Amino acid sequence: MITKCDTYIEDNLKIIKETEFIDSLDIILVQDLDEMYKYTREHVAGKISLIEDNENRNMIFCLYRGKKSPLKHELMHMIAMCKWGIPEGGLPLQWLNEGLATYADPKAECDGYLFEEKYTAFLYSNKLINSTSLMTDFTYSKISYNQTAYMVEFLIQNYGVEKIKLLWQSGMGKFEEIIGLTFEELILQINNELSQKYPNPIDFNWPKFEEGCY
Repeated sequence: MITKCDTYIEDNLKIIKETEFIDSLDIILVQDLDEMYKYTREHVAGKISLIEDNENRNMIFCLYRGKKSPLKHELMHMIAMCKWGIPEGGLPLQWLNEGLATYADPKAECDGYLFEEKYTAFLYSNKLINSTSLMTDFTYSKISYNQTAYMVEFLIQNYGVEKIKLLWQSGMGKFEEIIGLTFEELILQINNELSQKYPNPIDFNWPKFEEGCY
């Protein structure tokens, strides 16, 4: 597990184009959601606790069942916050925070589809979460995680990690200045490009997608 953590940290640093991670970090692995509840008071698969909240320790609590674990996802949360900081006023943009962590570990979603394929299925099924909800009322659902993961993938490929870092640190008020489009225009650009690439709905197994991973 130590070797895996080192590999995950190295992979995540490459994604955000940062160098070594030297912050102190405790990782607590648990076997089931009931054990997770003992630590976090929530039945969740993973959670981070930053140094400011936890007696001078950065901590990750994470479910680990063989190959099934969101550990790389949780490590990306921690690494991005330690390397890029926490914006004034609180946590970074939730759609960007969760999108980046989900993008970092596609295998943790356990459905076998690419983020592009899942976004396209949401688009054709009219299940995309609207821009206002993503910005102001982020809901923790499989659709929101995977939708924002593809949005992050699109931003990285078309605008670069440096602009994502600026957005992380600056907030939505600077979105158009940083990206050159409004948030709504970005989503429209993504939707138009995928509609052209996939002129017909893709074959998508919704029951498989909706199965819980953990």
